[in-house]
Amino acid sequence: MSEFVESILAEHKKRHQEEEPEEDSEAGKYFSVLKIEGVTTDFLELRFRNGAAFFLSYSELDYFNYDPSGVIDMICGSFTVEIHGRNLRRLLDAIKGKKVAWIREADKEAEDVPENESFIANIYVQLPKGFGEQEEPQNAGE
Repeated sequence: MSEFVESILAEHKKRHQEEEPEEDSEAGKYFSVLKIEGVTTDFLELRFRNGAAFFLSYSELDYFNYDPSGVIDMICGSFTVEIHGRNLRRLLDAIKGKKVAWIREADKEAEDVPENESFIANIYVQLPKGFGEQEEPQNAGE
């Protein structure tokens, strides 16, 4: 490959790396906050200890409530989400600004150690009634 093409590719790669939103490393391992001013995300990823993930659209986030005892309640479209943990105020403030990329529940309670700024014990998602149920196929000839 010519030096000219290599320089163009290197410049392109450098430019795209600079545009990637940085995630806040201070948030610990239970949630990720985008830290570039003016950058938000469209979806909030909920990561469960079994490896499953659930995505919520920030545009459908209708309601959220903070209980200082360690609960954030959210209604997003027809889904209800509860996040249980410790020191959740920073997480709530970042959700309000659409800055949280993902939230991960702990694998086990033993992970709740004083060194962790925050801790997510459990995430619960209540699906709307009938969600995921398949309708019986209709015969076109009937």
